[in-house]
Amino acid sequence: MHKFWAMVSKDLLLEARQKDLWLVMLAFALLDLFLAAFSFGSMARSAAPGILWMAFLYAGMLSIGRGFTRESDDGTLLGISLAPGGRWPVFWAKLAGAFLALLAMEGILVPLYLVLFGLGLDRLSVAFLAVLVLGAVGVASVGILMAAISMNIGGHDAVMPVLLMPLLVPVAILSVKASMALWVHQSATFWIRGLGAVDAIFLALPLLAFEYLWEG
Repeated sequence: MHKFWAMVSKDLLLEARQKDLWLVMLAFALLDLFLAAFSFGSMARSAAPGILWMAFLYAGMLSIGRGFTRESDDGTLLGISLAPGGRWPVFWAKLAGAFLALLAMEGILVPLYLVLFGLGLDRLSVAFLAVLVLGAVGVASVGILMAAISMNIGGHDAVMPVLLMPLLVPVAILSVKASMALWVHQSATFWIRGLGAVDAIFLALPLLAFEYLWEG
């Protein structure tokens, strides 16, 4: 556990120091929200959940794609894996760091989104917050798994989006469907359960593949 918390703290500290990346992500997300709001016009409110998740997913990809980049580029990944605690704390620490970074991004984007579309805080129901958390889990788990796959591939910065985008489709669809159902005060239980099932699958896949990916 010490190794896990040490790596999580290190990754979060580095993320906090890289203000330029956060500014780029926020600028990208805000530009997407503004363009969509003006493009959809009077239909913007009904399409708002899809607009929010589109901005969130694309901005999140800029951060998650770097999951193992620092260590693999510096050649420190092998040393970290040989440190007491084994390899698994490395993966779970990367996943936890990505999840917390995505939650922070949601915490910034959602209030801006509510202001931009002239919506009240009553939209922040417990169910909607659960969708935000489950969506962040799905994006983080898919992203870190694909980062582990691409870390030994040449030109991984170019390969990463190609691997990531198709697998993010079910997370995106379920998150949007659940958000839209809640938007019109309908039951979103089916979509939330589906999102939880997809999260479970992508959290279980590393248990089967991570050792092989590391050796690869």
